[in-house]
This record gives sequence, structure tokens and C-alpha cells, in this order.
Amino acid sequence: MSKQKNSEIVIIANTIAVAIAQDLNADEENILGNLFALVGASLLSLAALDNSDSSTNSTITDTSTCTNAAKDSAQTTVSQKA
Repeated sequence: MSKQKNSEIVIIANTIAVAIAQDLNADEENILGNLFALVGASLLSLAALDNSDSSTNSTITDTSTCTNAAKDSAQTTVSQKA
């Protein structure tokens, strides 16, 4: 994918995030953010499994960073409520 296409995808993603967040409070933003992070981590895991099935030399995508970020954000939200 070209750098221009990558930039367009980032701009679209940010535009969607801002549009969604306009009518949400911080707790709702955290909940949706964690949900989207979990969905993203699951998609990366599925893609990694597909890659490993289709090619013995493929690199499996590391989803631990995304998963850990979602966990950290969820823990922060919970501790802020306490």
C-alpha cells in the first residue's frame, strides 16, 4: 500500500473517531476505545493465523502491544472510578 493511501486511512480513522466521540463522555469514550482495541487485536490474531497457515516463512503479527494497551486503558478507567 502506498504512503498516500496509508495517510488517507489514518485521516479517515481520526475523522471517524472524532465524529463518534462528539456526544460521548470520558467513560463512554474509554469503553468504545477498549472495544475497538479488542476488535483490532482479534483481527490481527486472525490475520496472523491466516498468514501462518498460508506460508511457512511468514511473520506472525504481534498483537500483545494492542492487547496490553487495551488492558492498561481498562485498568485506568476502573481505578479512576474507585
